[in-house]
Amino acid sequence: MHLETESFLLFVPTTSVAYLNWEYQKATFEGGIRYVVMSLVPKDGGDVLRYEVLSEILKVHNEITQNLTTSENMRNFTNYCNRFDPLQPCQFDNFLAPFGYDEDMLAAANDAGIIRPSIQSLEAYAPLVSGLGSVELDDSGALVSAKVFRLAYTLDEKRTDLGDRPKDFDGVLEFEKGMCVCFSAHIQISQKEKAIYGALSKF
Repeated sequence: MHLETESFLLFVPTTSVAYLNWEYQKATFEGGIRYVVMSLVPKDGGDVLRYEVLSEILKVHNEITQNLTTSENMRNFTNYCNRFDPLQPCQFDNFLAPFGYDEDMLAAANDAGIIRPSIQSLEAYAPLVSGLGSVELDDSGALVSAKVFRLAYTLDEKRTDLGDRPKDFDGVLEFEKGMCVCFSAHIQISQKEKAIYGALSKF
């Protein structure tokens, strides 16, 4: 049995301009990008930039980018992440970068009281609202709090053959499903011990 997951094949009329453009793009260019976006909020509705909340978010990120593998061929995030230069490492779209995606560095920043200034330093490269929601600044413009933290990942669905579906696309979809399972394991509204709620979207 074949399970179709491509939204264009499921929901777009095959005689429409949008579908024909999609078919042309697929036949002309090597591949596309799949986006997985996770929006995380503290369970108590407070500041998402607290150490205990960021620590939980970091666990989600590291589980996805370091530990998650596909069952069939044991491929991981580095095999499926989208990158403009194949010689460069995978890029992440979130505000955990100042801490090197490392728990010890995050803890050290917390001890030094510089979590918020460290995150705000990224404003030179991206607006705070690109990775945070309901941002609060003080009168001097310093970051005080935020209610939402966003993790975003891009997966490459690069074509590897001349057929309608790339040979490795099923692996991309399996890894994407694994991301959702990982996300759900860390973010459970029904479990009182969890520090954060979450919402996930894929497109």
